[in-house]
Amino acid sequence: MPQMSQVLRKRAIGMLTAGMSTRAVARELDVHFSTISRLQRCFREFGSTSNRPHNRRPRLTTPAQDLHIQHLHLQDHLRPATRTAAATIGLHLMLQHDNAQPHVTSICTQFLEAENIPVLAWPAYSLDVTH
Repeated sequence: MPQMSQVLRKRAIGMLTAGMSTRAVARELDVHFSTISRLQRCFREFGSTSNRPHNRRPRLTTPAQDLHIQHLHLQDHLRPATRTAAATIGLHLMLQHDNAQPHVTSICTQFLEAENIPVLAWPAYSLDVTH
């Protein structure tokens, strides 16, 4: 999601302190009024217009890869999005199933073999250790 530049943020705060309304500033800077409202609230609370540090996980994909994944998924909506994403960033997935009847039917096993999807063998009568 694009962010406002520091210059635009300071300009917005200047306009607000000069007495302009939130909606007028938003129209002037061509941004949504909630963006200006949020900026004003953060400026009041923290006294700064800069981004606060955050504790998010680092991204695995670039924005370009995200668009590529979306495009591929929309092209072939029957292909699972996780498989598309894994192929894009180079992960090798392996499926595991518990020998349940739907998993071991011939049509299911034929599909997995045709798609070259590796399946982790599950020993017969073993406990389910995934839960």
